[in-house]
Amino acid sequence: MPHVDVNGFAMYFEVRGEGEPLLLLHGGTGIGADWRHVFPADPHGYQVVVPDLRGHGRSTNPSKTPKHFCAHSRPGFCASRTTPSGPWRRANARRIGSEIE
Repeated sequence: MPHVDVNGFAMYFEVRGEGEPLLLLHGGTGIGADWRHVFPADPHGYQVVVPDLRGHGRSTNPSKTPKHFCAHSRPGFCASRTTPSGPWRRANARRIGSEIE
């Protein structure tokens, strides 16, 4: 399975399907595969990118300390703060299960 080096750790990820990219970030204590409970099948028309974040699932955490922390209920909030800016990027970012607007 694929891994990519990101700032000194090996991030596991899966890319599935075809279409516009859809990045699915899991919550603070989860793994990328947790999205199967939300989408029993990958959404049609999207290329789904599903990583295991640093220190979760099949991704490594060589330092054994968190570099950044997002509360379990707020991955959407954290993603909205790290989404690249631009006329189409933030407009197309969606948060699921986040109470922060």
